[in-house]
Amino acid sequence: MAHPADRLLEWNVVMDGALLPYEAQQPVRPPLRHWLLYRLFDKRVPYPYRFWVRHDVRSRWFLFKHAVGWLLLFPTFFLALCGGAWLVPSLIAPAIDYVGPPLWLPPAMYASALLGRALTLPRMRRRIRRDTLRKHDFHEDGAPVVHPPPSPFPPPFPPPAPGWRYR
Repeated sequence: MAHPADRLLEWNVVMDGALLPYEAQQPVRPPLRHWLLYRLFDKRVPYPYRFWVRHDVRSRWFLFKHAVGWLLLFPTFFLALCGGAWLVPSLIAPAIDYVGPPLWLPPAMYASALLGRALTLPRMRRRIRRDTLRKHDFHEDGAPVVHPPPSPFPPPFPPPAPGWRYR
């Protein structure tokens, strides 16, 4: 009869082997700063986290997450640009009797930008995925790009100029 500690050891070995494929599929998420830059500004994450990007790009909800990042970022720029249209005239309005742009203008501009993005996103989905994968050194199918190892020898001399002759 086997000892209980041996059974526990056997069970742990079996469970470790069973969970290994699942753990290998879950890459490590980048730190918050890099994740926000990637999600909002489409910046490249550091090299150790590039497999997380590949996993993210090949996921079902990548385009939705890409669009939500754009939707969260766009209002900040939009309000910064449109805020000046009300702030500056309000400072000089008593002198020139200028009220400012109509109140319906910013929501209408924002709605038109959202509509334009919603119409162009389905056509751009392949390009967005391809460019994101290329940015992180992957081919379109998700295979890593293999760079040749650096040579221990210096590069060869450049060829001589076309009109140069040995004398």
